[in-house]
Amino acid sequence: MNNVYLIYPQYRNNDIQYPSIWLPYSVAAVWSYAEQHDFVAENFVVKNILYRRDPIDEQLERMEDPQLCLFSVYTWNHQYNLKLAKAIKQRYPKCIIVFGGPEIPENAVEPRESFVDVYVHHEGENNLVQQLEDYIK
Repeated sequence: MNNVYLIYPQYRNNDIQYPSIWLPYSVAAVWSYAEQHDFVAENFVVKNILYRRDPIDEQLERMEDPQLCLFSVYTWNHQYNLKLAKAIKQRYPKCIIVFGGPEIPENAVEPRESFVDVYVHHEGENNLVQQLEDYIK
């Protein structure tokens, strides 16, 4: 099985942490759709959903041999996601890092960052299934 991590960190800065935690709906919805395909259910397992903005080293300690990390990227988590993705790629160089969400530039074909492997534009459900199929092949 290929280990998948769904990543949608909440808003937090050094001074203020919002008391409520949002359900990681965007990454969960995309994964729920993908998992309906037999080849996904047979080849991939979600090991964890990282939804808290914890220190990067703590996030890395929660990971077990990730093959695929799916990031939901918004204005409020973009910089944190970049730092986490870079750290994941340094520790697990073969891990595929996927960035999707409204913060991904429409005109960007290739990711700007060397540690991000794939950008997903618009709704991610079909794009993710295609990416997973390509990964298996």
